[in-house]
Amino acid sequence: MGYNTFLNKLQAELGQTPSYVSTLLFDQSKSRPLVRPLEIGQPIARAVRLSTATYSLNGMTPLYNAIAETIRATNEVVAREKATRDFAEKSGCQKVAAMLEERKKRGWQIVFLAADLGMQGYQMSIGLSLDAE
Repeated sequence: MGYNTFLNKLQAELGQTPSYVSTLLFDQSKSRPLVRPLEIGQPIARAVRLSTATYSLNGMTPLYNAIAETIRATNEVVAREKATRDFAEKSGCQKVAAMLEERKKRGWQIVFLAADLGMQGYQMSIGLSLDAE
């Protein structure tokens, strides 16, 4: 299939570069949803290749709905990835501390449990504005 050839070529070109693929299937079959995800944000190396088990021709093509749904699903994955990177930076501790503080104001009880971290665990709890005990 052309799709599988495209995935293989893309994976070879990208090599070890972190890359992800979202695949949504769409048709106007009355027995299935109009647009249905096969996978969203899957690392390209593990992307599902199309076969008769994963894909079949059915009905008309609701192209605009499929494009809109693919953009929406991809935006969600990109936002999740960006949020992860945002917290991985040095300022991530302050961001997480602010989130925890906001939850505490709402009545949440937050407990930080750590095993064998010693002084590092103590410093982490202080950095997150949590009770060091």
